[in-house]
Amino acid sequence: MRARLILLCLLCAGLAGCGNDRPPVVASAPPPSGHTREFRSDRAGLKVSLPANLNVAQSRAPAVFQATLGEPFVACFAYARREQLPRDAKELDAARLRLARATRSRDAGYHLTASRAIEVNGARAVELTGEQTLARRRVTIRSLHVFKGDAEYVIEIVAPSAGFARFDRGVTPVMKRTLQVTGRVRRS
Repeated sequence: MRARLILLCLLCAGLAGCGNDRPPVVASAPPPSGHTREFRSDRAGLKVSLPANLNVAQSRAPAVFQATLGEPFVACFAYARREQLPRDAKELDAARLRLARATRSRDAGYHLTASRAIEVNGARAVELTGEQTLARRRVTIRSLHVFKGDAEYVIEIVAPSAGFARFDRGVTPVMKRTLQVTGRVRRS
């Protein structure tokens, strides 16, 4: 589901031409704004601040929102989980290894460059970073899996690899600092 959403966004952003015309070359997106605005979803039990110049659209479950800035974007998902979520550092590291393996096995073209177990505002989390080719474009993806209560929240920061660092620096620290989750996701 997430891979299809990412592919669709990149196709829409990169293939805006028509007929036999070549798509226009997209100038690099402006950097994320230092000013922020709050996004809240009661259905997902989530509140977060995002750079103010991102175009934010709510999405249908399990997606929560998508925020775009030209080609770079952030997508957020919230999943109610029945299985036991990581309760301590050992279980969180085991979850990190499982997620890394699952990501590699789902997409042979994905190259995991880093993974780590972290904490985001008191919630256990796993962060994966990797690269892959989508719609003939090399992209970098930072995937943050946050576990709380009976829920897993997945935030994916995606940008063409050449401009990923700038987009990531303007988005990830703000989101990590402001993300608040209840751990309760209403099923739609």
